[in-house]
Amino acid sequence: MYNGIGVPTPRGTGTNGFVQRNFAALPAWKIRRPVSAGPSGGAQKEKEKPNQKEPNKEILEHDRKRQIEIKLLQWAEKKGLLDSGLPQEEIDMKMAKQRLRIEKDEIKKQRALLEQNDSHVRAQLKLQKTKAMARALKVDDKYEEGAAFDQDKQEQKKQERLAARLKQEEERLMKEREKLKKEKEEKKKLKKVEQSSSSDSSDDSSSSESSDQKKKKEKKKKKKLRKSQRKKIDLIQKRMV
Repeated sequence: MYNGIGVPTPRGTGTNGFVQRNFAALPAWKIRRPVSAGPSGGAQKEKEKPNQKEPNKEILEHDRKRQIEIKLLQWAEKKGLLDSGLPQEEIDMKMAKQRLRIEKDEIKKQRALLEQNDSHVRAQLKLQKTKAMARALKVDDKYEEGAAFDQDKQEQKKQERLAARLKQEEERLMKEREKLKKEKEEKKKLKKVEQSSSSDSSDDSSSSESSDQKKKKEKKKKKKLRKSQRKKIDLIQKRMV
């Protein structure tokens, strides 16, 4: 027997009584745990959101009020207000006024007076720091850890971006069409004014020729615009596919 382990005598055991450890047994940290497969077929660890400990607001408020009452009692003892023999109503009035003053001072010096060793205060400061860092790095509130490696989500975001771009392009084309309509209306008005003002036939013939040339130019411009718009829409649709 060695260190309370084994048999008192090796007699009848078929061994020499020597105790040794099991070299085949693996420790807990060497045992492999099952891992879920990722979208590409490889191993992927389970996604766990970071556990951010939030401060307890009730405990912080209770501690603040307790500190105010302690300071109020210390002030009353210094002034000898409790043993002055004054009526209770007058004492309460003075205490209430002093409490308001102390509360105002506490609001100004809240961070300095709070104990830094308190776990709830530390948690509150940590939460403020993480939010400030997220704002500085322009991290979205809807950010999910590991979303950059999720191919399905990235494809979905890509489709959403393309759809938004298509919508913007359609809105731009609509605005251009509205502008063209306005220009047409203005030109029609000008033509009417020119026709009413023109009296001679020669003037009428020259104006008609110039108007025909303008019409031809406008038609060419419209055709070019339509072609460019169609090309842009075809390119966006190809990207969507």
